[in-house]
Amino acid sequence: MSVIASALKHMLAAGMPADAIVAAVAEMEASMAVPRDPVAEKRREYDRDRKRAERAAAKLSTGHPPESADYADVADKSPSPAPSPFLPPNPQPTPAPTHTPANTGPTRKGTRLSEDWKPEPVIGKAADMVAGWPPGALDRELEKFLNFWISKPGKDGLKTSWQRTWINWLIQADDRIGRHERSNRHQHSDRADGNTLVGAGLAFEAEHAAGSARWSQ
Repeated sequence: MSVIASALKHMLAAGMPADAIVAAVAEMEASMAVPRDPVAEKRREYDRDRKRAERAAAKLSTGHPPESADYADVADKSPSPAPSPFLPPNPQPTPAPTHTPANTGPTRKGTRLSEDWKPEPVIGKAADMVAGWPPGALDRELEKFLNFWISKPGKDGLKTSWQRTWINWLIQADDRIGRHERSNRHQHSDRADGNTLVGAGLAFEAEHAAGSARWSQ
C-alpha cells in the first residue's frame, strides 16, 4: 500500500471531513512530486531536434525515411545520454551530393590499326605540306605507315586517334623528304659545276693545240 493510500485510510478512520482529506492528499502529492530539471529538459529538446534533422537529411538522400513513425516517436520520448562537455554538439549532416563529378566519365581506350584502314583527306597546313612532295611520295609514306603500325606489338601499337597519328607521321616524313630534296639539289649543282669545269678545260686544250699548230707553220 502506498503512503497516500495509508494516510487516506487513517484519515477516514479518524472521521475527517471530505474537504480536509482532499486538501491533505493534494498537499502530500505536491510534496512528493519530482522537481523539473531545466538542463535535462534543454538536453532532451536538443536531442529531439538533432534526430529530426538527421531523418530529414536521410530522406533527402535516399528518398524514404530511415525508420517508421512509431519508432521515431519512441526515440523522441526516450532519454538520451548527456553530451560530453569536451566535445562540441554534432552539426547537422551534410546532404549527399546530387550531381556526378565531371572527372568520373569513362576513359578512352586505344585501338590497333586495322588492315583496311584508310586515312581521311588531309586539309589545311598538312595539305599544303604534302602538295610540295615529289609524285608518289604520299603513297609510299602511307604504305610505310600501315606496315609499321599493323606489325607494332604490345600496348605501343594502340592509339586513340589514328588520323592524328597519320598527320604526325606526315610531319616527320616531310622533314626526311626535305633533307633528301636538298641533298639531291646539292648533288646536281656539284655535277653541273664539274661539267662546266671539264668543258672549260677541253676548250682550253683545243685552243692551245690550235695555237701550237700555227706557230709550227
